[in-house]
Amino acid sequence: MKPTNLLIGTLLIVFGIIQLAREFGWFYVDWHLVRRFWPLLLILLGVFLIFRDRTPNRPAGPNEPL
Repeated sequence: MKPTNLLIGTLLIVFGIIQLAREFGWFYVDWHLVRRFWPLLLILLGVFLIFRDRTPNRPAGPNEPL
């Protein structure tokens, strides 16, 4: 599984849980605050994408899975 797919899937699950909890009245989400700081999520995503592939690629040996 690609890390990008994992990240997107996790974000969708978290967003769905927040929406469901909000509908059930478990907590209040101030969407004005979320809208104000959403660029921070883009910055964090960019940092993640830059630093995720810092390990060197090496060919798989005969006993290692591809």
